[in-house]
Amino acid sequence: MSKSIKQALQDALGNKALKTAVTAKKQAPPPVAKPSVPVAGYQVTAKVTGKARVTLSLPPGKARYVVLKPVPKGVLPIAPPIFEDRNLVRAKPGKQRVPLPRPPSGGRLSAAQAINKTRMAQQARKAEIQAQQALVHLANAYGTNKPAPLPALSLWKLEIEPTAVPNGFFAARPAQYDVTSPPNSGISEQMPGTDGSDDEREVVIGLDFGTSSVKVIVGDLAAGSAFAVPFSNSEGIDRYLLPSRLWQANDRFSLLGGFTAHRDLKLSLLSEGHTPDDVQRAAVFLALVLRHVRGWLFSVHAETYANTRFVWKVVLGIPAKSYEVNPEQPFLTKRFKLVAQAAWLLAGKRLKEIDGATAGAVVTRAGQLLDGAAPKSESEEIEVDVVPELSAQIYGFLKSTRFDRNGFNHFMMVDVGAGTVDSSLFQVVQGSRGKWNFKFYTNNVQQIGVMNLHRYRVQWWADALKGRPDPAPGMLKILGQSEFPTDFLGRIPECLEDYISGTRLSFGSKEKHPDQEFFKKRVVAQVRGATLYRARDFLDQYKLAGIPVFLCGGGVRMKFYRQLEEELKYFEGFTWLKAIARPLGVPANLQAPGLVSEDYDRLSVAFGLSFLDVGEIVRALPEPFVAPPRRADPSSGGYISKDDV
Repeated sequence: MSKSIKQALQDALGNKALKTAVTAKKQAPPPVAKPSVPVAGYQVTAKVTGKARVTLSLPPGKARYVVLKPVPKGVLPIAPPIFEDRNLVRAKPGKQRVPLPRPPSGGRLSAAQAINKTRMAQQARKAEIQAQQALVHLANAYGTNKPAPLPALSLWKLEIEPTAVPNGFFAARPAQYDVTSPPNSGISEQMPGTDGSDDEREVVIGLDFGTSSVKVIVGDLAAGSAFAVPFSNSEGIDRYLLPSRLWQANDRFSLLGGFTAHRDLKLSLLSEGHTPDDVQRAAVFLALVLRHVRGWLFSVHAETYANTRFVWKVVLGIPAKSYEVNPEQPFLTKRFKLVAQAAWLLAGKRLKEIDGATAGAVVTRAGQLLDGAAPKSESEEIEVDVVPELSAQIYGFLKSTRFDRNGFNHFMMVDVGAGTVDSSLFQVVQGSRGKWNFKFYTNNVQQIGVMNLHRYRVQWWADALKGRPDPAPGMLKILGQSEFPTDFLGRIPECLEDYISGTRLSFGSKEKHPDQEFFKKRVVAQVRGATLYRARDFLDQYKLAGIPVFLCGGGVRMKFYRQLEEELKYFEGFTWLKAIARPLGVPANLQAPGLVSEDYDRLSVAFGLSFLDVGEIVRALPEPFVAPPRRADPSSGGYISKDDV
């Protein structure tokens, strides 16, 4: 007897005590079978020929003869095999099969007897099905009419026309941004002719240092005015966005152009593997930004601030997940403060261009000041601060009439940027002296922003085009040469199909579409799962039901990320757990010519940084409350997957 056949039958029946003699050869021999050992009250006789047959012996008078219909050659059964279940006495060929008489009923059964009879019938049927399935497996694997292997079902199908071409997006390259330099250089920290003036004004530079671009708003605390700083003569929101890109020519740095472009300036600071060069480049970049800001303010608002000396403060944003509450280990907070301090000192250097040697020396001095060294000049007395970006982002709403100071004031914020998606759920409480306290319940930052979605799609297309005939090789080459700059201010194609025209893509199901997989398994898993769902460990149903959510950042201009608005309205198994999207209205005191209300969220972080006076920022601990029972999707068998949490 073949050991593999015996093992297959044992595995199928799930009983190691089974001992069955089975004979199998390439050509079907005369049927050979040996009586088997009783298993759980039944006897199994197996034959492996062109037909698979099984006989189950029940107690006397209840024998059942089961014939398994042969499987047609070359066909793999998808549904369970069809059986003929005949209550017949086995008859010789040519003889009529006579029904087996059943013994008369012994009267009505008791409840216990009826339950036992039902249980035995269920067990009999289960054993019957197991035996039949085992023989089907053996017949398919070793029988004379073994079916041909079924080819694997393709999850997608791609058709390419001869005229197919990649999207024009791939031909675009980040151009040298047309920065409009103000007449004043901004090197000086004060306006000309203000020496000795007694009129001082506290001014805060809210600096939103984003992955793709920098946005700056200057806040005059005394006047309550806010000025959005333009960087170019573009239209709308684009004029207030400066790409996070530093140019270098030899050892000199500039915003206008050069031989080498340094990108990912912010991501380098957030990385654990950051280097001193990363800190220096970020400091130089922000120094040039500060020069532009001061020069613009001195030029455009010269009359407003004539004879006024400025008391400056610089506030830099940082991802909420990276903001450490523990004062003993403020690694990233201190790193960003170091960059801001060094940027201010570099901006005031009497040098038209900043070089690497100067940047290194200034960064060292900034570190000494942060460690407690005494300032040697007025410039070194600058106050710098670092604030979670999502806390600043909601400030405009907090100052509006829509904010209820007596409410629970739990909010959810989602910022979709070029590199990351930053999501948080928190509570805001107004403290004393105009300060605002924040309690973070959940917050999460993942590398699933717009450009990382673009990388994911390009990789999918590269894999799909490998090994295909023309014109695929030409398109594959273009994809391989494409850049993925996080400082790109244009828009990527809306969906996967738009990347190459003249192609037709079809998928087995909507859920298998790469865009859907990225959205459901990454974006929704973070925002709805790791942020909203996890908040159940801290807040009860009454406080979470219908919580307001603000969708912000450049990424929400894409329909792809805008799906979150509908996705957060419903949570399967928790109908009460939902978040309702709300817009961020434009503050009345913000001066930003050409800005439309739909684009204000791009400036909301910088606006908050220029005004927000933060009190306490704490991370919440789970509160002792009885949460409603967690319900899983019925189709999941009671299992709550990681995508749901």
